[in-house]
Amino acid sequence: MRPLILILAPLIALTANDACIHVESTQVLASHLASRIPAFSGIPADTIIGYAPAPGLTRWWRGTELRRLAQRHGVDPGELAASCVERLARVVEQSEVSDALRQALPPGAQLEIADYCRMPVPAGKLVFELSGLARPAAPSSNSVLMWRGRLVYEQRRSVPFWASVRIAAERTGYYAARAVPAGKALETQDLTLETRSVSIFASEPEGSPDRLIGREVRRAIPAGAPLTQDLCAQPRDIMPGDTVSVVIQSGAARLSVEGRAAAGGRRGDEILIENRQNGKKFKATVEGKGRAAVNMENRNVEAVSDRTGPRAANQRRRQEAANAFAAGPHRPGS
Repeated sequence: MRPLILILAPLIALTANDACIHVESTQVLASHLASRIPAFSGIPADTIIGYAPAPGLTRWWRGTELRRLAQRHGVDPGELAASCVERLARVVEQSEVSDALRQALPPGAQLEIADYCRMPVPAGKLVFELSGLARPAAPSSNSVLMWRGRLVYEQRRSVPFWASVRIAAERTGYYAARAVPAGKALETQDLTLETRSVSIFASEPEGSPDRLIGREVRRAIPAGAPLTQDLCAQPRDIMPGDTVSVVIQSGAARLSVEGRAAAGGRRGDEILIENRQNGKKFKATVEGKGRAAVNMENRNVEAVSDRTGPRAANQRRRQEAANAFAAGPHRPGS
């Protein structure tokens, strides 16, 4: 162990007492070494002697290595001491981090930097994108978020960089003034207009009451939650339990029955209707408020395979109509 310490001692002393040669690029030129070792001034300044280490690291050349490098270019400097080369690196200032983060944020966002990378990095440009911002499980303006970016240098090279931040945004819109159960149509008293400081990931509340009032809530909304378009839908034309007038058409024949809606739906939806006379259930397409229709032609064209032929299709159509509607009141039409 002692011999190793004796070998390293001169290098430790050299590190403490002598500054390294600093370079800004990936190449170490003769001009760089000439600033500390006069013998290299006899070599053209732009001659590449070697390559610099990664930013923040140090490369050591023994005296014998430096002498061989000089001799390779026609100069014999004699005995040389060991020397080191460092790639210029710096610790980024917080103001620079803040400027880079704000460039990626929408206008008006409130930014607080909790911490950031303090490893030495080369001179370059910090780049952050919203895609590098970690999304929290429960968005909050007080959540500390990890934002990963990079520092770009020498045009195409980059090193990773990070910052932990709190980001809030002001959102003005309508929020739930009280808890709203699923299926309820929103009323004026369910809405309250507020401006809040929320997480940048929080949903954008709807800003127009006309796009909320009268709409049906898809799922239960707790008090204080933002009211957004995806939470609401147009009110259903038919609600479960409603009395529905159903028109059944098969070719030129039409008949009407009165049924009870087993499910709700909007115009164009297919819902189950219960025939009040015989209790049988059948599917019908909602056409409007309290109205639905059944087109037997379309239904049987889909149900009967091509191999059965038109006779089997007609027979099945008559049988289905008889089964579903035989006991119901009907009004023949032309």
